[in-house]
Amino acid sequence: MAKLELQHIQKHFGKVNAVNDFSLRLNEKAFVVLAGPSGCGKTTLLQLIAGLLPADSGRIILNDTDITTTEPGKRKIAMVFQEAALFPHLNVYENIAFGLAYQGMKEADIHTAVHQMAEMLSIDELLDRAANTLSGGQMQRVAIARALIRQPDLFLMDEPLSSLDASLKSKLRIEIAQLYQRSNATFLYVTHDQMEAMTLATVLIIMKDGVIQQVGKPRDLYHDPCNLFVANFLGRYGINQFHGCIQHHTLYCMQKRKVLDFQIEDQEVYVCVRPQDIHEDAQGEIGRIILIEDIGDEIYYHVLVNGTTIIMKHTHEREYQMDEEIHIGFHWVDALYFHSNTEERVHIG
Repeated sequence: MAKLELQHIQKHFGKVNAVNDFSLRLNEKAFVVLAGPSGCGKTTLLQLIAGLLPADSGRIILNDTDITTTEPGKRKIAMVFQEAALFPHLNVYENIAFGLAYQGMKEADIHTAVHQMAEMLSIDELLDRAANTLSGGQMQRVAIARALIRQPDLFLMDEPLSSLDASLKSKLRIEIAQLYQRSNATFLYVTHDQMEAMTLATVLIIMKDGVIQQVGKPRDLYHDPCNLFVANFLGRYGINQFHGCIQHHTLYCMQKRKVLDFQIEDQEVYVCVRPQDIHEDAQGEIGRIILIEDIGDEIYYHVLVNGTTIIMKHTHEREYQMDEEIHIGFHWVDALYFHSNTEERVHIG
């Protein structure tokens, strides 16, 4: 179990702030997912922690030891990259065992450790195979085994599933979650895939432009986002948003009005609703089905309403057809509200 503390980490590339005043403290075993769009600084932060890049300022403390300037090989950290980066001229056994002898490990102990790790990751039948004959999923398993066999305190994973097909990605995601449960290491996992972020994380960090937007449990961030960016990032289709206006304690939105039962200043807001909270409403806005996405266990309808596309998840009341006209609405209590200028959360109830 690793105790990790990042204190005001900064990294610039020219005029670009890749990581901007990043601070984090972990005092217990955790699966921390760094999530956000491409270019938000996730990978740069992992490379700073691993020592592959120098920080411009700030401190990195691992198990009460300042490792900010420590050489990468002397940090008790292992990293798996987006590409497996195996040695193609070595077989699987040799790739997993690589470097252990230099650390003073005896050959018999190496043999035992490699076979245990290979069995854990279901690659024990591949030990004699050349690395360049493996499939993408097999390569990533070998890369994970090579990292874990070092028994790191901190395990870094930089989008290890991004190049895999959907079915294999789902299978390996489950295996990584189980691996975390069996391991005593703290995991830092980078992804731009919100599905991976929501299903893997015990602690989720949403980043944008090198800055932390929100930290917490995945469900807490999903149901209680601090700003519009976080609300849009989480969820298969983000969140539907409508322009609204609060005047004299009354909210006006979608040609409807709702009297608010407490004091709130006049302001323009975004009224945001998840697809599962949109429903057919005889008193609601009229729209037309322009796209149906039937993915088996779920159906999503894209509904054109007054020039705006709204996404509604199938409610199991009935199925709709292409070009069908329907009336849609939502319960005000289901909505989230954000200031139209700052995009920060506005709590109105």
